Amino acid sequence: MKLPNSWAVVKLGNFVKSDKGKKPRNESKIETETHTLPYIDIQAFEEGVIKSWTDGDGCRLCFETDFLMVWDGSRSGLVGKGINGVLGSTLVRIYFPSMVNDYAFYFLQSKYQEINTRAKGSGTPHVDPYLLWNYQFPIPPKNEQHRIVAKIEALFSELDKGIESLKTAREQLKIYRQAL
Repeated sequence: MKLPNSWAVVKLGNFVKSDKGKKPRNESKIETETHTLPYIDIQAFEEGVIKSWTDGDGCRLCFETDFLMVWDGSRSGLVGKGINGVLGSTLVRIYFPSMVNDYAFYFLQSKYQEINTRAKGSGTPHVDPYLLWNYQFPIPPKNEQHRIVAKIEALFSELDKGIESLKTAREQLKIYRQAL
């Protein structure tokens, strides 16, 4: 596929900044005066449930502007938006400099199936770094990134409405069957 001249294509690993999480040295089950940073593990990442807090000693921070990717485990390659806190040991923080965050997010999300099915490791599967960092990442101008994100979100909205219509039709069908 030929891209417009105003777009750039870069190898993902040459463009993004990333950090692998680490287990904190000091942890507390509750937030304290010294342990004020939430430890972002997979449950915190997926469900927003914070189970422990740390003082940040020897840890890597993550921010709302980052993307987090599950690096280890059965859901390796799963990506989500960042949370302010300390990066968990099974996650990777990925930062796309000077990008529309949602454009970068949808790009990574579109690669989940391939990343997950091509995980490495015999015990605990993990993301194949060669695969991830060698993706060709198309970068349109910022105004185009915004338009692409708007179109994707409009399509998701239509999809959600379609799903809701199907659920309503299913419920109506149950009522019709009972009436017969």
